[in-house]
Amino acid sequence: MSESSGKSVRSHCYMDYTGDLRKGYFYNFDVCVGDSAILVEGRDIEEEVIVSPRNPPFDELYQQCGEDYLWVESIWLKMEDIKGCTQDPKHITQQTVISATYAVKENGRLADLIEDADGGSASFFISRDFAEKIKKSGLTGWHLTPADYVAPENYGDHFAPEDYDPDMGIAKDREYELYVLNFTGKPFNRGTQIRDVPNACPFCGWGPVVCPECGHFPIDCERCKKQLTFHGKKKKYRGLKIDGLLCASDDTNFIGHVLEADRYDGSDFIYPNIISKRAVNWLIKQKVAPFYACPVYLDVSKASGEQLTMINKAGCID
Repeated sequence: MSESSGKSVRSHCYMDYTGDLRKGYFYNFDVCVGDSAILVEGRDIEEEVIVSPRNPPFDELYQQCGEDYLWVESIWLKMEDIKGCTQDPKHITQQTVISATYAVKENGRLADLIEDADGGSASFFISRDFAEKIKKSGLTGWHLTPADYVAPENYGDHFAPEDYDPDMGIAKDREYELYVLNFTGKPFNRGTQIRDVPNACPFCGWGPVVCPECGHFPIDCERCKKQLTFHGKKKKYRGLKIDGLLCASDDTNFIGHVLEADRYDGSDFIYPNIISKRAVNWLIKQKVAPFYACPVYLDVSKASGEQLTMINKAGCID
């Protein structure tokens, strides 16, 4: 069937919200842009989000002394792929940064967590002081990778020279001792579910498209290479047969909507960016900033007694 309408269609992809769902045990974690959580998209966060701003916030710091906070850009990250899916050993279930290089975008005061202009959600630049604190914390599920500084004259062709004009306050000779904080706990998020159509390629029958174990969800068929998903309005796909395609959205593919307690390994920092309430409490007590944390659902319906004990410890208030 060809479509020319601009109307939205019902997605064949959805997040399963059944089970005994709880909140307040685990959170999606990220570094604040500035000192707020304004970039949390599609969420009603006014009452639930936890925000730890820098002291003073960046705008007050600039007003007080004309100084900014350090802002970096990751130049090169070498990743180690972890393939932990027993359904398909080719599926990458986690990644860890094993070497990192950064450039200084804006020279300034050092915070615990450093804004990365090219940052991802599975690794974060942190200061030496924060690195020393976390080593003594007793928290689990993390790994530190030392990060190397690259001077502007060695950037090569990776960036336009005008992006690093020294008149704009870009450091030319200042090096910071930074580390990459990796979240290494085993992911236990519930994968995207498929409804109304088979969990298979509509063109060649290859499947399952969405891995029932790890949630791996390819954009293109791994056999015939045809596109499996589409996003948004039908008019973008005018002339294409979309009946069997899996309409996906940012919301349904948001990792961390529902966690499954029966797969929890006891870690406080879970790949890619899930953090326990125990860790949130520790970060706040240590005045670590800037970060925000949004609560996610946890299904405890299939958890064993031992797992529930670990869950209760992860959500405890120290």
